[in-house]
Amino acid sequence: MVTLPETIRWTSWLSKIKDSTPGKPVQLLVTKEDGSQLIIDAKHTMSVDQIEWFQKGSALNLIKEKAESA
Repeated sequence: MVTLPETIRWTSWLSKIKDSTPGKPVQLLVTKEDGSQLIIDAKHTMSVDQIEWFQKGSALNLIKEKAESA
């Protein structure tokens, strides 16, 4: 686990995950107290299904959407 100095505050956990695919990096966006931002490319282990769940807000939202379209 990475410990961040207290002068760094998270403002956005993951960005660009909605455009992600397995094996494609995601970006962590960190905003410091002075307003400057740091972008960190990170690997993830999410499957296609997990990315789709994330995009829909939850697995239940995805199941509901699929049931309504069937």
